[in-house]
Parts: sequence; C-alpha cells; structure tokens
Amino acid sequence: MYPRDYADLRKVVIVGGGTAGYNCAETLRKHSYTGEITVFDKKLEVPFDKTKLRKSVKNYDIRDFELREEEWIDDYAINFMYGSAVDSFHTVEKEYYVKTKEEEFDYQYDALCMATGSRIASKSLYRSEGKKNVFYFQNPKNHKKLKKV
Repeated sequence: MYPRDYADLRKVVIVGGGTAGYNCAETLRKHSYTGEITVFDKKLEVPFDKTKLRKSVKNYDIRDFELREEEWIDDYAINFMYGSAVDSFHTVEKEYYVKTKEEEFDYQYDALCMATGSRIASKSLYRSEGKKNVFYFQNPKNHKKLKKV
C-alpha cells in the first residue's frame, strides 16, 4: 500500500464509512493513489465487522470487531469524518463540492465514491418487535445484550 504524499493535491471523497467505504479507501492506497482521502459517515461510531460480531457471542473485546485499527488509519492518512452526513453535491466554476448537514463550509473534491452499503433487509417477524430476546446484529449494543442472556 502506498502512503499519503502531501505534494499530491488530488482529493477523493468517499460517502459512507462502513465496510464499503473502508474497502474503497484501501483499494485506492493499494493502487498507488497518494492524494487526500476523506470518508464522510453519518454514524458517530467506528464501523465494525458484523460477521465477526455474529460469530463471537461470549468472549470478546469490542476492538476485535473494528474493521481497521486506528494505526492503519493514521499510517495511510485517511480522514474519517464521523457524524458528518453528506447533504448535497454541487459545482462552482468547474470545481466539485459536498456539503454536510453539520458543517458550515463546503468540501472540495476531485472524485467521489458512493459507498453507502445496505441496510438491514429482514422483514419484521410476527410479534417480534420490542421483545427482549430478539436481536439484530447491527451494532455492538445488541451484541452486549445477547452476551448477558
């Protein structure tokens, strides 16, 4: 993987900080992209590996489920903007910008990747909503609840 070259002024924005967003950033660095990479994600938490979360119920450390360690993010100089949902895209004099709901300023980019992944696609089971023993592994909180059962 290639490190960030601060002389390279190109900017890529990735919308979505889950698995797809991480893989997009990693692929760019693997294929010699040395410009700036900024990932916008509306969630406030660091993304985690849901497959590992589903397979390990009893003994775990929440850091075991992170998609990448913090050192990896620092080593490859990838900017993660957690809690920043992209609200709009626009062009001004042949320059491209994203605007977030939370920020007052527009963020300029040269290329943009939509990596928003997918949402839970299961149907609600009959009479399952609000039940203490029904879990969807979509976040670490549900994992902790199941561990107590």
